[in-house]
Amino acid sequence: MNTREIASAVNKDERSVRRWINKASDKMSGLSDKMSGAEKTKIPADYDLEETCFIIEQGLGKNASEMFRANANFNKTPLPESTLTQRDLDLISALTISIISGLNQRLTNLESKIEEKQILLPAPEIKTRDGISKIVKEYAYKTDTPYSVIWSRLYTEFNYRHNCNVNTSAKNRNMTVIDYIDTEGMIDQLYAVASILYEVK
Repeated sequence: MNTREIASAVNKDERSVRRWINKASDKMSGLSDKMSGAEKTKIPADYDLEETCFIIEQGLGKNASEMFRANANFNKTPLPESTLTQRDLDLISALTISIISGLNQRLTNLESKIEEKQILLPAPEIKTRDGISKIVKEYAYKTDTPYSVIWSRLYTEFNYRHNCNVNTSAKNRNMTVIDYIDTEGMIDQLYAVASILYEVK
């Protein structure tokens, strides 16, 4: 098939098909040779089925290419009882490829819209426990105080405010203090104390 025939078969203009051929020629050396020969002789290049399918795949995707191949192979089979002419079959093939192309474009548009919406989604909330660690790290950086001192002061203040001893309780359970507080469901209270103690605004 030449460029015009491919364009007609897939219901596209020749310029688009020529673009596909240029793209395909980078990956299939035989196409480059045929293009060069056509330019020299001014005779349109004749592409075989494999080349034609590869060209269509560059522009309309693999599904359209496979559909074209299936129709081409089907057209080689005699249809003694069929009332469809070859022109009818070619028209059906072109319409089918055009529909698939349209569906592929719609799918691409939908994927783009989904990506755009994902970009606009709000950032996830920081977990309370991570928020406490953030407060401690920022305070340590600002005051040049060791982490251990800041955590110790936080737990001491927490014990005073809640009339408990999380250090001893955690030790008795063989847990870290923060794990104990989290397990006991008091992490929000610890966050509140950290916010007050280290002046989070």
